[in-house]
Amino acid sequence: MDFRKIAELIPCSLGLVSNVKKLKDEGQDLGRKPCSGGHNKKRTAEFLADLSDTIAASPTTSMRKQAKNLGVSKDTIRNAVQDLGLVSYVRRRRQLLSDASKETRVIKGKKLLTWMKHNGSTSPDCNPLDYGIWGVVERKACSIPHASVDALKAAVEKEWAEMS
Repeated sequence: MDFRKIAELIPCSLGLVSNVKKLKDEGQDLGRKPCSGGHNKKRTAEFLADLSDTIAASPTTSMRKQAKNLGVSKDTIRNAVQDLGLVSYVRRRRQLLSDASKETRVIKGKKLLTWMKHNGSTSPDCNPLDYGIWGVVERKACSIPHASVDALKAAVEKEWAEMS
């Protein structure tokens, strides 16, 4: 039978038909390869229990090393760890604190607290009332010129009372 007729009869490519004919002529098996398919899963309940015990015994061992020790693929270990609901350890970069750097941090913290004690109320970051609300009160109270300081103080107090 011609390749084209077979490809039309079974909707598939000519290359597939050619490969199947070639394998059949050489006498090779056309069945599934060993260990293929979902019927040969390594992630059984016993395997997951063994893996869980192994991870509990040495949690810092890499997945690659676990796979090598258990004789399975890295993908199998990754999927099994996911089945167990565990999360892979990822090393994070951080600053290592030596004794000297800890002392430096304490000194800088004390300096900051001292500065805040003396200058905190004048800093715009620490006291937004002085800079935010005072602008509104000043704009309303100084909209008209005042004859004396007492008149200005009275106008500021009046505007402050109206805002409250």
